Amino acid sequence: MENINIFMDISNPIFQLLIAAFLGVFVGLRREVDLQKKNIHGIRGVRTSSLVTIMGVVSTFLSQFPYLPIIFLISLIIGVILVYRKGLNKGLIGMTSEISLILLFLTGVFIGYEKFTLGIVLGLLVAISDAYKDILHSFAKNLKIKEWSGTLQMILITLVVLPFLPKVAIDPWGVFIPYNVWLLVVLVTGISFIGYFLNKFFSKGKIKGVYLTSFLGSIISSTAVTVGLSQKLKNNKEKTPKYFLPSILLAIFVMEFRDLIIIILATNKVNLILIATPLIMGIVSIVMFYWFFKKDNEKNKVDLVVDEKSPFEILPSLKFALIFSIILFLVYFVKKYVGDNGVYFTTFLVSLIDTETIILPSIESFKNGTLDIKLLGNIITISIVINTLIKLFYIQFFSGNKSLKVVIIPIITISVFGLLPLIIF
Repeated sequence: MENINIFMDISNPIFQLLIAAFLGVFVGLRREVDLQKKNIHGIRGVRTSSLVTIMGVVSTFLSQFPYLPIIFLISLIIGVILVYRKGLNKGLIGMTSEISLILLFLTGVFIGYEKFTLGIVLGLLVAISDAYKDILHSFAKNLKIKEWSGTLQMILITLVVLPFLPKVAIDPWGVFIPYNVWLLVVLVTGISFIGYFLNKFFSKGKIKGVYLTSFLGSIISSTAVTVGLSQKLKNNKEKTPKYFLPSILLAIFVMEFRDLIIIILATNKVNLILIATPLIMGIVSIVMFYWFFKKDNEKNKVDLVVDEKSPFEILPSLKFALIFSIILFLVYFVKKYVGDNGVYFTTFLVSLIDTETIILPSIESFKNGTLDIKLLGNIITISIVINTLIKLFYIQFFSGNKSLKVVIIPIITISVFGLLPLIIF
């Protein structure tokens, strides 16, 4: 029993050696698979990877030589440079394997110093780099400058701007907290940002289809998907295709699910009064989607493109932040001087355009005490139902009465279910 405990003691050298060896073998195996398939020799297979991680952990064992890991690391770097130079002379200019060896050595060092989480994560990152290098190269090949620029801007507003904003109200009424406002901007733009790349990555090639595109495109904008589908049928004199209704229902479901996630993240809790409408409407819409999807035997592949210029642009985000702030103050003063009816009217108008634009300021107003939870729940219900019903207008406007007749009953049914929280609560 005592011998078993030795292997479970994280400060025991044997345990550390085993962990380091396992990580080295695990990372090296993935590289070895590629080498064997290509029938070539490389400097970082199973043995080399495991030996380097073991060398890293062993370099930490002699406490009387605290600089030994640095000496080993410098020696390894010199060896890597020589190997790279040899490869350079042969026309092989890649340096991934050489850098990976250095990282694997550091993995062993971290484990030797009992920084297990850091060591394991570093080792796994090397493994991921090996496993998905073809995907990463393909992604880089298809990456556009505007997408790289959009990613940079997304990083800036999240990691550079957000941490330095005031976390207390800066106005006399205690309404506007810059950090909270910008955090919600990051939340909404972040979801669209992820949706952009999911749509770009998965809606191409063999798996392209109208349902997949509707799902991924609706992460960016369900309204854009609705308009896109309707425009496809604008000059179509034949019967409305079977895919049209389930695609619209799927877009509505994604909108409800998106709003559900945003509400939970923005409030930091799961409150039934607040999530009831998107939850109920989401369930009804996905059930109806499945029903009509089963009837579409063709499972059409349609060239549907969601119009999105860039994964992220700073000006639209600043515009959203400005509108968000205006509505935040509007809700405060309307509630104070007009009452609940004024807030409902404001909700109705804003919801004709978007749901998040009214939901997020209302959540912020709830946090600062302007709105109570019942009124906030009603605002969420009204905004989501109105934004769902307005899709009927887009469908009628872009594709005519023929398509409207196909979707009007299902959409109204979903909306009626969405109004139930007004009665229940």
